[in-house]
Amino acid sequence: MTVHGVTYLSRDTIATASASGQVKLWDTRQLDRPVAVLADAPERPVALLTAQAHPTRPERLVTGNAAGAVALWDLRNLAAVACVQAQVHKGAVLAVAHHPNAPHVVFSGGADGGVGVVGFGEDPTRPPLRNEVWRQVLASRLAVTSVALSATQDVLVAGTADGALLLKHVRLS
Repeated sequence: MTVHGVTYLSRDTIATASASGQVKLWDTRQLDRPVAVLADAPERPVALLTAQAHPTRPERLVTGNAAGAVALWDLRNLAAVACVQAQVHKGAVLAVAHHPNAPHVVFSGGADGGVGVVGFGEDPTRPPLRNEVWRQVLASRLAVTSVALSATQDVLVAGTADGALLLKHVRLS
């Protein structure tokens, strides 16, 4: 199955997001099979297209899927993984990035040309904070395929399907 996203959770652990809608955790010292396979809705899988580890909390993983949702996974208990989703885009989520100074805030780039913002709380079993969800901070006519944020400035950069870069000052207040 196609791997759409890969990210390090720790020195020896990586997570992959796949077209089958699964998150797989891998030990880099032994890549012959995953150590865990997770799915938020195994009965109706939706392709996961991107993934990023939380910058300071390796038990947290953010993914974006083909149906426009951004999800926060809590990987502390692999027997009962908590996963909370926010419907952000009208098309596929192509990129996700944590705000470097407020890592509970996740920016996403979508096939719908928007950049969305989701604020996840401390409890990964509760819905995202309402005041941060579904806010579009900029809009492109083409898909937003990548997003990044500056750690020293409140600037978001988004890459689009036609090769353009869009800059936006963002303030978290």
